[in-house]
Amino acid sequence: MKLNFERKHENRYCKYLRRLLFLFFVNKTNMGLEMRKTFVGVLFGVLFGVIDVIPMIIQNLSWEANLSAFFHWVSVGFFIATVNLNLKASVKGILIAVISLIPIAFIVWTSDVSAIIPMSVSTLVFGALLGYLIEKFGNKNKVHSQ
Repeated sequence: MKLNFERKHENRYCKYLRRLLFLFFVNKTNMGLEMRKTFVGVLFGVLFGVIDVIPMIIQNLSWEANLSAFFHWVSVGFFIATVNLNLKASVKGILIAVISLIPIAFIVWTSDVSAIIPMSVSTLVFGALLGYLIEKFGNKNKVHSQ
């Protein structure tokens, strides 16, 4: 009976995952433009979070630091997608990423000053890329009025 219960939940989660992938890759008309942009922002945030955490795992840093860096990029992707600033996409990405880095930088500074430079460089690069990619792929269905 327990095996049947686990399969039932597994099928339900697979069904949710299939719906999510269907909404993103196939059925683009069902999702509003703002919802799509937010979803793309979080998706790219997850991707950049994984990219940022891989070297941290190789260096055997703590799981708290890894999770902090991962969720930092997920939240940066969300905020880049939802904040409405009258700036170019890459500049908006850099601005939001740098603003969100400031509290983390103060915490890191107290323990390891040499880590600030790579963190700053990756924040500038990842912020610009996130801003550009979210703007490019989040507004794919945008209707241009002429």
